[in-house]
Amino acid sequence: MSVLGNWDQLMARASKSLRNVGISAVIVTVIGYWFAYQDRIDARQERAWDVIRKALDWSEGKKWGNVGQVAAVETLTRDCDRWWRGTPLRYVLDFFFRDCVSLKSLSLMRMDFGGMKAAGADLSWGYFACGNFSGATLVRANLEHTYFMATDLSGADLSGANLSNACLFYANVSDTILSDDTKIDPDSLRKACVMQESKNGQLSRREIVTTSARFQAVAKQIPVCPEDPNRCGLLDKVKGWSCGQ
Repeated sequence: MSVLGNWDQLMARASKSLRNVGISAVIVTVIGYWFAYQDRIDARQERAWDVIRKALDWSEGKKWGNVGQVAAVETLTRDCDRWWRGTPLRYVLDFFFRDCVSLKSLSLMRMDFGGMKAAGADLSWGYFACGNFSGATLVRANLEHTYFMATDLSGADLSGANLSNACLFYANVSDTILSDDTKIDPDSLRKACVMQESKNGQLSRREIVTTSARFQAVAKQIPVCPEDPNRCGLLDKVKGWSCGQ
């Protein structure tokens, strides 16, 4: 065999070896990125849970306000309303979009969740009495058996949310958005209340916002909120802590 032939074979082997090394390097890089990506998700969620635990202590101490719980809940629920949830694709995409953690049974009384974006979140069996959810986005959220007595839900978007057996006693539902597929017992809405505002010297009710015939029918039956702005302080007098039962 000629020297030229040997050289060609040597170069072919070298080229093949380089391709193999390149493929191996890509595989190692992808695997390394994957584990690093998972670690970042775990770290992000653990930081969020640290804030939630701080908020729980804050609430237990009967303090009011915001210790970062809005951002924490948004972090833990950012992937809960992805379009592919409920489809077979979730078994693949859940590996990449893992920020959908159940927040079932949270007890965060008197805390501020105003403006929070938690579409599709699972906040069922939660206890958020006397809190602030004004302007919150809770589209398609699971709020089943959740306690919102004396809570400010004004302007919150509850389109498609499940509020089955939720307590809305004295909850301010002024301008709250309800869609036809919002699951809620009309009797629960009758226990809520709406605020009034003055327009041209006349008091006008701030009704719920809906195009659903079944909610429009009950809207006028929702009572006006008590004049005392501290609705939480009135709950003892009207069996409010047991949702008026």
